[in-house]
Amino acid sequence: MDLPTARAWVATVLASPRAGLLVETDRHAEVLEELARLHPRLAGSLLHDLHTAALMKEHGIPEIRTADTDFHQFPFLRVVNPLLTQ
Repeated sequence: MDLPTARAWVATVLASPRAGLLVETDRHAEVLEELARLHPRLAGSLLHDLHTAALMKEHGIPEIRTADTDFHQFPFLRVVNPLLTQ
């Protein structure tokens, strides 16, 4: 989708009372370093996944709904693929 359409979609999602943005806590550097030690070979686009996983761990979020199988490498996350029928 083009940028204006994407921005409108994000605005719609964030307008929901059940949606929010995860922001770094005071523990962010500690959690990020812990995960980086456990996954020393992560590089490139997987670093974004590591950052997302760190934010989720900081906020106690145990489940991610994604088709990105790379998140299976973080054992504290339950990965649910929303594209698969259950």
